[in-house]
Amino acid sequence: MHIKLQNVSKSYQSGTESIHVLKEIGFTIESGSWLTITGPSGSGKTTLMRLLSGIELADKGQITLGELDAMIATEEERRSYRRDFVG
Repeated sequence: MHIKLQNVSKSYQSGTESIHVLKEIGFTIESGSWLTITGPSGSGKTTLMRLLSGIELADKGQITLGELDAMIATEEERRSYRRDFVG
């Protein structure tokens, strides 16, 4: 199983302002690999983890979690992915 992100962006609304948390990121993690995510507060670490677990959807881009296309998967399919592979 692998995890692949392509051109993924995510932003949030704060009042009238749009805050861009992740901008056009992309990477692939192969099965058995280790990854450390570090950065200052507010840099998008938690948002990235929420995207990788299927809890949230990106605003744009492609997220593939094994065989699951997270951007078009139903909530039930993402929940099953979390149950079987994340939690």
